[in-house]
Amino acid sequence: MRKPYIIYAPPYSSLSAGIKALHMLNDALNADGYLSITLPMGVAESINVDPEAIVIYPEIVVGNPLNAKHVVRWLLYYAGRYRGNRDFPDTDLCVGYTKLIAKDFGTNAVLFLPTVDETVFTPPPYGTIRKGSCFYAHKHRTFYGSTINPDMAGTEITNPGQSRDEIIRILQTSEVMFAYEDTAMIIEAVLCGCPVVCVPSPQWPECCGMEDFSAGIAWGMDEYNEAKRTLPDARKHYADLKEGFKVQLREFIERTQAWSQ
Repeated sequence: MRKPYIIYAPPYSSLSAGIKALHMLNDALNADGYLSITLPMGVAESINVDPEAIVIYPEIVVGNPLNAKHVVRWLLYYAGRYRGNRDFPDTDLCVGYTKLIAKDFGTNAVLFLPTVDETVFTPPPYGTIRKGSCFYAHKHRTFYGSTINPDMAGTEITNPGQSRDEIIRILQTSEVMFAYEDTAMIIEAVLCGCPVVCVPSPQWPECCGMEDFSAGIAWGMDEYNEAKRTLPDARKHYADLKEGFKVQLREFIERTQAWSQ
């Protein structure tokens, strides 16, 4: 018997890759023929849910607000790094968003759902002049109070301080983007033809997605020339990620349906 899915998620926002992933997973499950709904955080607790439903919580959720029998923890980032904790019951099924996130928690289950719209984040028109740099460091400063290297700065990309169109314009006209943390904007940048240099720090010792997507991306300035060399491969690599999601989704469905019986 096919069991339905309930995804416990904040209201949709195009500004958060994690929130987008939760809502896009709901759409993908429905498209595959499985009943799936999203319930909003903060109000869903008053709703009586199907006791046989498979409830999917992002890693930031503490406890089991819906008192679900079958709980899946989708670790969209390293568990306990920013919010939430790592103390999930042994009865929960934990799935990592990337291989590194899964490995960090001690599981091999992965479900990577690409969230960037590659029809919007595109290279600029031929002949567009690129000049200067830009950087993104929201969590780097908000959570850690860390400073920015003046040699790895430029125009700051803020979220939600700029519109999507303005961010695209910055990415299409910058020579390089410096990233101080894991963010979907890394992929958005390379799809706009802007190579990315990740800036390592004690708070960010590794990029959680580079094991599957590295075209156009450098880990430190030493790899910058290689990032520029591989940049033309970015759109092909992204298409491969989208195809890979179809396989991982089938594995996720089979695993969760069998586990919940």
